[in-house]
Amino acid sequence: VRVVQLPETARNVFLRRVRALGADCETTLRAASILGTVFEVRELAAMLERSAVGLMRPLEVARRSGVLIDVGDCFGFTHPIVRATVYGEMSIETRRLLHSDAARALERIGHTADRLVPHLLEAIDPHDPSASATLRGAATACAGRYPSSAVDLLSRAVQFSRDNRSESLAVLAELAEALFACNGIEECARVAAVALEFANDAGLVARLRAIQSRQRIIQGVDTAQIASDLESYARVSRDGREHEAMLLSEAAVGHVVAGSFEAAARCATDVLSLGENASV
Repeated sequence: VRVVQLPETARNVFLRRVRALGADCETTLRAASILGTVFEVRELAAMLERSAVGLMRPLEVARRSGVLIDVGDCFGFTHPIVRATVYGEMSIETRRLLHSDAARALERIGHTADRLVPHLLEAIDPHDPSASATLRGAATACAGRYPSSAVDLLSRAVQFSRDNRSESLAVLAELAEALFACNGIEECARVAAVALEFANDAGLVARLRAIQSRQRIIQGVDTAQIASDLESYARVSRDGREHEAMLLSEAAVGHVVAGSFEAAARCATDVLSLGENASV
C-alpha cells in the first residue's frame, strides 16, 4: 500500500484531532484504514471481533467530526489522503499484523480469495523463512477462479525464494501456469524459459515443457511439430511414468489441435496404459 500523507504541520494537526476523539475511535479508525478508503461495518466488526452495533458509536463520532462520511451502506474516509494519514501513522509491523487480522476476518465472513490477496501481500514479513510457502499456499487456493490473484502472490513469492534455487524454480513454474491461466501468454513463455534454463529436476522439467507446449499451441506456432517433438521427448526422456504421462497428455492435446487424431489417440492410449491416475 502506497502511503501518501499530508504535509507535516497539517498531519500533526489532523492526528491531534483524531486523538481527541478518544482511544476507542482512534483504534477503530486505524483498523478501518487497513480495509481501505471505503469499508463495510461488518468487515470492520469481524476484524476487531466486535459487534456491528458496538462499533456504531466510534464510527458516528468520527463521522460527526468530519473524518468519515456515509458511502451508501458503508462508511468511508472523507478523502484518500485522510485514510493514508491514519494508515501511515502506524508502524510497519502494526500494519502488517492488522492486514493479517483483516485477511482472516474477510475469510471468516465468506469473502472470496481474491479479496484476501491485497491483505496477504501486506501481511507478509520479508524476514519470515516461511513467507514463500505461505504465498504459494494462498496462490494454490485461488488459482482456479482467480489466476490474476495467484500471479500477484507468486510474483511476490519469487522474491522471497531467491536464496533457495529449487524452491525458486518451482515458484517460477507455478507462476508460469498462473500467467497462462490469465492469458499472460508472452510473460508465461518468458518465465517458463528462464526456469527451464536452470531446471534439472525431471518432474520440474516435464512440467515446464508441458507449459511451453501449451503456450506455443495457443500462439499457433507449428502445433503439429510441437506435439511431435513433445511426444518424442516423452518417450525417450526416462523421467518416470508420471512425467511421461503428463507430457504425452500435452502432446495428445497438441495433436488434436493440429488435426492429427490418429497420433492423439496413440498418445491417449499410452497415457492410460501408464497408470489409472493419468488422464487426458
